[in-house]
Amino acid sequence: MDVPEAIEYLAILVGSNGRVLLRTEPGLVGGFFIRVELSVDKSPESAIIESVFNESGLKVKVDAVGEGVYFGARGMCGYFVVKIVGSEEAVGLDGFSVDWYSIEGAANLISGLKSDSEFELERSVLVVASNIVEMSGALVDEKFKGVIESSEFESFKDICVDVERILSGGSGDFWRRGISSDLVIGMLDETQKRISCGEIDSEYEQNILALVGRDSRSKKHERYLIETISIYTARAYDFLLSGNSVGCNEECLSVLKYVDIYDRSYPGEGRARRERGFKGGTGKAKTSAEISRKIGMSESLIRQTILNALRAHAPYRARATYVSIVDMIIDDVYHGVKCQGIERNRDDLCGCVLNMLAEDVVAKKIVKFR
Repeated sequence: MDVPEAIEYLAILVGSNGRVLLRTEPGLVGGFFIRVELSVDKSPESAIIESVFNESGLKVKVDAVGEGVYFGARGMCGYFVVKIVGSEEAVGLDGFSVDWYSIEGAANLISGLKSDSEFELERSVLVVASNIVEMSGALVDEKFKGVIESSEFESFKDICVDVERILSGGSGDFWRRGISSDLVIGMLDETQKRISCGEIDSEYEQNILALVGRDSRSKKHERYLIETISIYTARAYDFLLSGNSVGCNEECLSVLKYVDIYDRSYPGEGRARRERGFKGGTGKAKTSAEISRKIGMSESLIRQTILNALRAHAPYRARATYVSIVDMIIDDVYHGVKCQGIERNRDDLCGCVLNMLAEDVVAKKIVKFR
């Protein structure tokens, strides 16, 4: 296996239940993913295997080497996909500061990282982990395993991706996990309980449908639509598990009907941002949308400042390295960003430049990297 050269290496460990092993608190080296700086007396593979064992007590083997590298606060970071040696049934994490997290749970954890470059690194690696989970077909809810081969399951699985998107509301992360999404699983469990205890009955449903039928964009209307979608999805779920294919298909069609109404009523907008246009839509939602807007503007300005600095120092030597280019332009970038009223520390800006040199098409074209 060809291992990319890097300063440190990171381990991606996905369990059979579709969850990712992470530290519960950021480590001395790196953030929440188990990470290790490469020492002179160890190979990258042996270093990461030893680090995983020391931090989790789990014996692992390297299953694959990540293509390319990412860039954190300390520079280049490679990664390995690792697997547990032996049976997962004997796995215990007592006494170690690690735990298993869903993709959404991991995203929430990583969002707390203070360093922008570390956040971008771990966020990018989490996308890799999410793809691994999707390809493995891992299901958090064991109940689905009895119907996984049916056509009704495939239809329900597709619908759940739409439901996850709507439940995330544009204010959180939409990972396309569908039936394995924490949001969807939580909604199904909660709605089933409400149906079982009689809170949701035929009278309640008729009242909700009457309210949904009104052509009115509002926070209330949106909530009623989501409630309607949740009720029909929970019923489809019940029919799916009981083997009632006709009932499942009918409820799925109802879900699709109201998902279509939702998409036509609230097209392509984050819920927090929409609320500013609703009567009384002020306060926290408005503030959240404004913060998001400012963050987007800041990222755009930083990117443009980096591109301007790259152009100012062009042309570059054919053998120029990423690090040498960063050293060459970082002063210009730091002062240029500061003059625009954007506060970023120097290490974070170095990470931004490194990421752009590796991924940004315009930046790569300026320095002639392919």
